[in-house]
Amino acid sequence: SVKDSIKGKMTEEQDLLRHQLQEQMRRHAEAMEHARMQSEGTIESLRRKMNALQDVLVSTGEDPNPRLSLIRKRSRSSSPGKSILETTIRGRERSKSPTSRRSYLAQRPRSRSRSYERSHSPLFPERDIA
Repeated sequence: SVKDSIKGKMTEEQDLLRHQLQEQMRRHAEAMEHARMQSEGTIESLRRKMNALQDVLVSTGEDPNPRLSLIRKRSRSSSPGKSILETTIRGRERSKSPTSRRSYLAQRPRSRSRSYERSHSPLFPERDIA
């Protein structure tokens, strides 16, 4: 009968759509897993670089700061927190060598949209170029 024919076609269509959806979900899951693995590799690489930089800072002995050992211990954990960055930034702001900070800032590319803010900010003192 016509009803059975239509019902059979609908069932086939549902099966096809179900199969397509499952395949699409499988591909999406594989792509997400690949992206996760890449992110983990990037995070681990950045963690190694940060640890190497911290080792250099500690070995140069410019700023004998007991917090550096705490920073290093935290950074080697599986998930470094926001406090590491804040502590590192605070430690640099109290550095005994402000010229190194200024030379670093001078080398940084400046965006046009914030250049006015930077030039009038008390954190970035103007330098005499004469």
